[in-house]
Amino acid sequence: MIAPYPADLIKAGHDYLESRGIHIAALERVVTKTTDTRSIYLTGVADARAALERMPKTGLDAILVSGTGMPTLGAVDSRGLPPVISSNLCVAARALDLAGKSDALDALGLEPLGWRKRLDEAYGR
Repeated sequence: MIAPYPADLIKAGHDYLESRGIHIAALERVVTKTTDTRSIYLTGVADARAALERMPKTGLDAILVSGTGMPTLGAVDSRGLPPVISSNLCVAARALDLAGKSDALDALGLEPLGWRKRLDEAYGR
């Protein structure tokens, strides 16, 4: 898991996911300029990319990048990484789906995770 939040908020998220049976094998904090969560909007693609580069390349089922305000689309290059998912990536995938360009989900690397099937099920198709 990668997150640009203060340490106590990351711990709360970690503990919540673990309590739901999701094991967090690696945790990477993107340090922001202040402890105010609004400073997430000051992060850039380079911050997300650097955090992804620090993640283990093996032993993970997926990497969750939390923090909608942190730009991640330009950072998600899954070559050599486990599957990466972020809220920005999900929004982009849904927008492509609505635009009738769901084939582009393959280019985003989402199809190996079965996202097209999940979208179809969620929207009754």
